Amino acid sequence: MGQGKVDAAGGFVVFCNWVPVVKFTDDESCIVESSSWRCEGHLDSIDACADPCEVSPELHYAWKALFRDRELIKMCGVPVGPWFANFMGPMNGASCAPPGRVTVPPNPPLCDCIPQACEVTRGLMAEQLP
Repeated sequence: MGQGKVDAAGGFVVFCNWVPVVKFTDDESCIVESSSWRCEGHLDSIDACADPCEVSPELHYAWKALFRDRELIKMCGVPVGPWFANFMGPMNGASCAPPGRVTVPPNPPLCDCIPQACEVTRGLMAEQLP
């Protein structure tokens, strides 16, 4: 699948961008198993898309935790990939909140691995197409 965008029903624009993906050996030790790139679909974000590893902890929302696959995905916008059908369900995934922010439900343990994910993806961030 290539990078691109398509206008969808309701005036939404769906993008597909290559984004960094970090897989861990488990969801608590933060040992990186592998890192790669994957084309992920997402709705455009109204916020500026900057590398959360380089800018501000407030941009931790740019990290998506996929529990089942023990992956952190660095992407802006609202994901619409095949795993998104039950994205916010307790077994599938969540956006990571900045450290110290109280969220309901709380961040999954995998979100504590963001510093390790940043080590292998620092400076790598998908660019939005014009």
